[in-house]
Amino acid sequence: MRIPKTLSIVAAAILLGAAGSFAQIKSPAASPYSELKQMVGVTEFTVKYSRPGVKGREVYGQLVPYGEIWRTGANAPTKIAFDSEVNFAGSPIPAGEYVLFTIPAEDVWTVIVYADTEVPSAGAYDSKQDVARVQVEAIERPNSVENFTIGFDALRDESATLFLDWDNVRVPVQITVDTTALTAASIEASLANIDDWGARDYADAAEFYHSNGKDSELALEWMHKAVSMSPNAFWLQYGYAKMLAEQGNTQQALMMAKKSLKGAQAAGNAAYISRNEALLAKIR
Repeated sequence: MRIPKTLSIVAAAILLGAAGSFAQIKSPAASPYSELKQMVGVTEFTVKYSRPGVKGREVYGQLVPYGEIWRTGANAPTKIAFDSEVNFAGSPIPAGEYVLFTIPAEDVWTVIVYADTEVPSAGAYDSKQDVARVQVEAIERPNSVENFTIGFDALRDESATLFLDWDNVRVPVQITVDTTALTAASIEASLANIDDWGARDYADAAEFYHSNGKDSELALEWMHKAVSMSPNAFWLQYGYAKMLAEQGNTQQALMMAKKSLKGAQAAGNAAYISRNEALLAKIR
């Protein structure tokens, strides 16, 4: 059967159209996408955003107007997520994913944590979706940052500074997390499966109990278990020796520190050689 010429042309066009719909041309984005992950204590933060460049332009007050809702980057609104409750510049926020809107100003910015993660743009902003709205003082940077950058600084077990850097401006947001409570809850939950613990689990639990003034005898028991499970781990032996010394068990501390020192010397680990020598000098 002969296919009419016009039908052949239509069929070819359909095939070409279908093929074109699957084509993917890679080209550079004007504002590259970035994804940042950061641990603060035991809380994981994720930030997804795009990074516009200064490119010789006047940024704040011109490219990014003062007093207007900004998507805090380029392209889609910036998203921030965390897997435990955080205190965001004084405002408690439950674990989850949110949009990070801002209202830039010459001196004090408004930083908004927004509930609707499907919001398409800053133009669709609705204040009813605000989860937190905080005021943050902008700081003049000593040097210019070409591409908009979100990051974390001043990392501690219980806190960090989330910063927004672009051009010569930094906007720092203070964040705190209850790492002590989260760690205690993790240990308590894991006690049901203590038979499955490894040396690192026993050591971490022991160090937490010791550092936070909880059951010191149980902390020593767990640390002893960790050392017994990893007899060549001089770093665990050092931790055990330090714990014993701080609890007044000098003789056992000396024995363990000497053992740790010997292991560190055999491994050529200068840091633990130094630590053990300092501990031995202190408790002798």
